[in-house]
Amino acid sequence: MLPLMFFLASCQKDDSPVTPPQPTTVESPIIIAGYLPDYSFSSFDFDALNLLSRVYFFSVAPDKSGNFTISPEMTAHIREVKSAIGNQNIELFLVLGGWYESENIFPMAASAEKRAQYVADITNFCVSEKLAGVDLDWEDYPQTIPQQDYEALCSDLSASLHNQKLMFSVAATTYNVQRSVAIANYVDFLNLMIYDSFDNSGNQATASQFVDALTTFSEAGVPKSKLIGGVPFYGRRVPGASTDEPSALTYRQIVARYQPGVNMNKAGDYSYNGPDLLALKTRYLIDKSYAGIMAWELTQDVAPGAATSLLRAIHTEATTAR
Repeated sequence: MLPLMFFLASCQKDDSPVTPPQPTTVESPIIIAGYLPDYSFSSFDFDALNLLSRVYFFSVAPDKSGNFTISPEMTAHIREVKSAIGNQNIELFLVLGGWYESENIFPMAASAEKRAQYVADITNFCVSEKLAGVDLDWEDYPQTIPQQDYEALCSDLSASLHNQKLMFSVAATTYNVQRSVAIANYVDFLNLMIYDSFDNSGNQATASQFVDALTTFSEAGVPKSKLIGGVPFYGRRVPGASTDEPSALTYRQIVARYQPGVNMNKAGDYSYNGPDLLALKTRYLIDKSYAGIMAWELTQDVAPGAATSLLRAIHTEATTAR
């Protein structure tokens, strides 16, 4: 994911009255997923689990020697989420990579020996912690991803994880369709990061952009049953706005500052996705038989029981749409 998200980890609490969501027996017809960064773990509202079917825990990366490493603190946080999930039907994935976190993936993936060892180690960790799988978020930092190494790493992860009955997903940019098409047979799911771009009117991550991206990947040969549409839980400063403002704000910060209506997608200098727009995107995914929806990232939302919650809007639309 993008580097500005580290800035977004620091956000205010929403003060509006909330009714914590309760576990529901009504299953969503699509996957409802969200990324949970370890760096903002302390801001996570565990009530959100009642509105999710999958959590992507963000993230691990190889050390400079290409070895698998994970801190005791992150392991403890993963176990805390796993414990909170309990018997609920919620899948917990471990994310490999990110934006800055991609730097050490390049040398690891380029070496067959290092790649094999890393894949074995991350698979063993997922087995020992009883996780559902791995999500690869290898991005073009600090250089463009070599396609041959990308395909080799995806092939190795797919074989190792599937051998242990674990799942494998990939977070994909929308600007390199062929990169994703080449590894589509290796993955169970492809998480499309459909955000951060603007239309000519200064609107970020519009419904039209969402539909166009999903359609492009589907028509290129990625099955709809594997495609998960990504949505932002933050706002981007619109082009031409005052440079004195931060480049992005969390949705929680936007609500605290501007108190926008649920039908709004712009507030001040920021363009974002409000509850009504995310309900519309959710409905589209259901109607067109796509696999699911995912959000970057969960701690940027207001409390999940608030009327203005983005996750709540998605869940409500998914569990009432038939």
